[in-house]
Amino acid sequence: MKRILHIAPGMDYGGIASFILNYYSHFPVGSVQMDVLGVFSADAPRREQLEKLGGRYSYVGTFSNMHLLRNIIAWTRFIRQGKYDVVHSHCNLVGAWIVLAAWIAGVPIRVTHSHSTGLLSGSFIQRCYVGLRRWMIKCLSTHCLACSHDAGIVMYGKNLSFDVLNNGIEVEEFIDSETIDLSDLRQELSIPVGHRVYTLVARISEVKNHDFAVDIFRWIHQMDPSAILLIGGAGGENDPTERHSPTGPAMHRKIHDYGLESHVRIVGPRKDMKAIYALTDCWLFPSLYEGFSIALLELQASSIPTIVSDRVTRDSDIGLDLLTFVSLDESPQVWAQLACATHKSMLGHETILSAFKKRSLDVESNVSQLAHIYGI
Repeated sequence: MKRILHIAPGMDYGGIASFILNYYSHFPVGSVQMDVLGVFSADAPRREQLEKLGGRYSYVGTFSNMHLLRNIIAWTRFIRQGKYDVVHSHCNLVGAWIVLAAWIAGVPIRVTHSHSTGLLSGSFIQRCYVGLRRWMIKCLSTHCLACSHDAGIVMYGKNLSFDVLNNGIEVEEFIDSETIDLSDLRQELSIPVGHRVYTLVARISEVKNHDFAVDIFRWIHQMDPSAILLIGGAGGENDPTERHSPTGPAMHRKIHDYGLESHVRIVGPRKDMKAIYALTDCWLFPSLYEGFSIALLELQASSIPTIVSDRVTRDSDIGLDLLTFVSLDESPQVWAQLACATHKSMLGHETILSAFKKRSLDVESNVSQLAHIYGI
């Protein structure tokens, strides 16, 4: 049995955790054990899902550039004790230090994986730091992966080769969501039947652009006073990865200033995403940047019309005419008009499956690529 350690920000309801669980569940039983080491959070809402597959979640401290040596020593010790065959980093350029620890620990297969298209820019010193870590990744990684071509270029630059591994999902899990009984969820959230629901469930952080979503909904509310905005997701001031982000308080202030409190539901992280998808009439996706969004795949599998920022890679569109890309330079009013014009209708089962398989965006089409990298 291959022992594989994924080193990731955490094990929450985000895309990286979904990637790990989706692929783990499709390896032959007994062929691998996949553990996860969190570098930003001791909390792991999806720990139980990981453990059901045979993995473990661990945490040895939060990563900080101020305590870099301490982090590397802790990771090296943990990797040695676990006797891992593979270390797979999902922490973007922090992966330079992770593969260094794996190299010191003698791990033969060291994988770095880019999940973001966030620009790596800043001062001269910061750019030099980016260059150093790219050089380390080139020297110490045995495999460089990215969720999309754009995400690979951002992380590795133009001079380092990498392979794209699609963020495949379990498509069947999200098809036919109209069969879900929503009565309890509607009662919990006080959303009457017939009221259109606009949704953004994503980490409460600057990159997900919740402030702009509230601006959009302000205009939606003027066009449709009965509409509801549903905001969910982890993060905020108590999240160590977003400790200095003003996103949460600013979002709450806007909701109050616009007089929208009775029309907005803030629900935190959710386990019942299939039900949330079924409840939603239109999804708002105004991210400042993304890698290759698993959420967008799930939304398309669930037949949810989505208004998407033009900063998100168009590779996420699988051709079902459910995504409308809009520039963030457009006004919230324009976004609102497009959102209000959407109509939700369930696509056929075979139509959805065919679209995913054509683009190799189902897990089954990609698990062999990852198995080959792991030497299985």
